[in-house]
Amino acid sequence: MSEEKAKLELQSVRCVRGERLLFSKLNFQCPAGTLVRIAGPNGTGKTSLLRLLVGLMQPQEGLILWKNEPIKKLKEEFWKDLVYIGHLNGVKDELTARENLLINCEI
Repeated sequence: MSEEKAKLELQSVRCVRGERLLFSKLNFQCPAGTLVRIAGPNGTGKTSLLRLLVGLMQPQEGLILWKNEPIKKLKEEFWKDLVYIGHLNGVKDELTARENLLINCEI
């Protein structure tokens, strides 16, 4: 692949988790060297968006492009340029407070 400027681009991306639509028709371009801040209330799709951007999830609709190529097609070529540091999952609603503490103390 040529040494073209790196650009991450979303085209009409739609994300659904379970029965819930998190976002649709999401479009943006992020040229090389751009800093992006993703903020919003809990449950609005921030982590899902990040998972889509690094290829850990697939959008229900739309394309995610890296250097004008779909990341799904690029695979290792995309991942070699990527650093993704996720976070630990938070409190689990289905567990008691004690169970949540015990699990998090073991990590």
